[in-house]
Amino acid sequence: MKQNNKVLLLTLREFMWIILFIVQLFAFQIKAQEGQQPTQEFPMGTWATGDVNEPNQYSAISNAGFNWIVQGVNPTNRPYMQNFKIIAQNPNQGEWVYYYSMGKYKKWEAERDKFFFLETGFKHPHNNGNQNTGYLYGRVETLQGVLCWATNDSNPFPVDSILWGPNYTQEKIYKSVDPNYWKKPIKYTVRYRLALKNAPQPADTVCKLYIRYRCAKKENGQTVEIKEEIFDSLYLTAADLPGDTFHIKSLSYIYPETYREQTITQRWSSPNNPVLHYIDTDTLMGMEYCIKWYGRGKLYIDYVEVFDDDQDTPSNRLDGIWKQWLDNPPFVANRINNFLSQYSDWPNIRYWYVIDEPASLDDYEPIRIVDSLVFHFSGRRVITQFTPNWNGYVNGDISVKKFVELTGTNTVMMDYFPFWDGHSSEFGLKHLQPVFQQTAIYSPKFYYVPQGFGQFYDQGFQQPCHWREPTPVEFKSSIMLALTHGAKGIQIWKFATDLQPHHIGWQQCEFVYWKCLAESLETNYRLLPLGEIIKNDIAPRLKGHLDNTLLKLSYTGNFITRKYILPTTELFPEPQTFEYLTIGGNEVTSKDIYWQVGFFADSSNLPFNKYFLLTNLITTYPQKKY
Repeated sequence: MKQNNKVLLLTLREFMWIILFIVQLFAFQIKAQEGQQPTQEFPMGTWATGDVNEPNQYSAISNAGFNWIVQGVNPTNRPYMQNFKIIAQNPNQGEWVYYYSMGKYKKWEAERDKFFFLETGFKHPHNNGNQNTGYLYGRVETLQGVLCWATNDSNPFPVDSILWGPNYTQEKIYKSVDPNYWKKPIKYTVRYRLALKNAPQPADTVCKLYIRYRCAKKENGQTVEIKEEIFDSLYLTAADLPGDTFHIKSLSYIYPETYREQTITQRWSSPNNPVLHYIDTDTLMGMEYCIKWYGRGKLYIDYVEVFDDDQDTPSNRLDGIWKQWLDNPPFVANRINNFLSQYSDWPNIRYWYVIDEPASLDDYEPIRIVDSLVFHFSGRRVITQFTPNWNGYVNGDISVKKFVELTGTNTVMMDYFPFWDGHSSEFGLKHLQPVFQQTAIYSPKFYYVPQGFGQFYDQGFQQPCHWREPTPVEFKSSIMLALTHGAKGIQIWKFATDLQPHHIGWQQCEFVYWKCLAESLETNYRLLPLGEIIKNDIAPRLKGHLDNTLLKLSYTGNFITRKYILPTTELFPEPQTFEYLTIGGNEVTSKDIYWQVGFFADSSNLPFNKYFLLTNLITTYPQKKY
């Protein structure tokens, strides 16, 4: 049935705070079902980034309405966290869950033979991507029971890239507060597993292995140059691949200073102050592990694997984190078990936090293995903030899809901060919505990490750096938008304001101050406007009727976005309908409109039990009335 326009109009006359309501069809039946189900608690949490043993922050966080907390755990702060569900974030030296999640590893199978050239993965020479004519110079074959990519028996001329790709971004430095690893460059070792049949003369060159890095040099968002650099290479003769059997051949590299994160953005001196970026997250950018075949013998390529390796730095010998697992899995497992056993009697630890904002496919296999060990030893899971990139894609992949597939996580904790300096809330929310949609599809029980902060150059919080402080209405709108896509938890970064500068290493704002939900310890964590709206509005709603209702419903993936922002050359939109709901009609065409509707169902699958969640994304203040 259609929603009565008169009823919708009455709702539109309310104040333009972010309006949230759920329509329940056959309410008497739903209430009966609710009465049979135990009440659940909607996860509402925040990062407690102060001293772990400072008691006042915990009472302030609880008084603000939070029931979850992200914080490091130790025996001394346990009494302060009895009333919270805990995401335990222990990244310090000797805290092995986080430590081993910082490892890097990925195995790339060479026999991939699908024409997905604009995604990550190995590629082979082809006839302009024509699937009907197939690949050139090779095919999938089996050697010693192993699927491989095999070249032709011979070829009259060399083939520059019989194997190329996978074209993916990598971490360049370690993300660690451990002083041994703090911003240290990562040494990667690459192992090619190869075999040769029909070998030519022993001294004949068979192939060249080489590591190629590609990135886009961008100025003001526009590509001005594609940069390519060879990091390492190795020529192999027939004598290097004897016996018709597989051999491991290795290369290694460390990213040059130019491409590391702390210098990846540079501000040039000019009247327009353009910003230069080296970007390797675009399609067909990033790292490639290539093979040039000289047309001699039949070359079999099984896989290429990459991991972080040992290295000697100017200050110390640095152990490759994932090399330890490759060399001695029981040793690593025992370290993690011993660490977890210290907290076996903490029933309110719900997750262990692992590497913050993993940004490369190399991160995902270590996370998966650490998660399996944590679950085996403690029955708990790991979690982290996952950033899907500004448009939801990395190197042509849907980033959240890859993260879920390769880590096996059940709950993505997605952080996306949409309130950029110099841009409107409409601009940020427009980019946030499709990322929510992707996340809901691949991780229906996702948590959202809203932008509960502004980032500033100065201690007086007057000069924003990259992220401005959202208004309370904007902040609330991002949370409500998450709920319309089925978010099952809110974990806000972060609670307390910092009076000390933080070094983040960006050239345009190397040191920053964060203004957050509350003031600092010096003023006993007095709530600021973003914290006040949590305490007085959002937390009471999520602890009230919406608490049990939202947790038991499933987002169907269907939505309506109704948007008309002035000034515009677009025609005023016609009323929009999905199944039983029509939105639009009797609207004033001289006013901005920005509605988001998400559609939900419960587990009964009864045709009458249908829900929708509607939020108004107009964030101008003072609020306008329709």
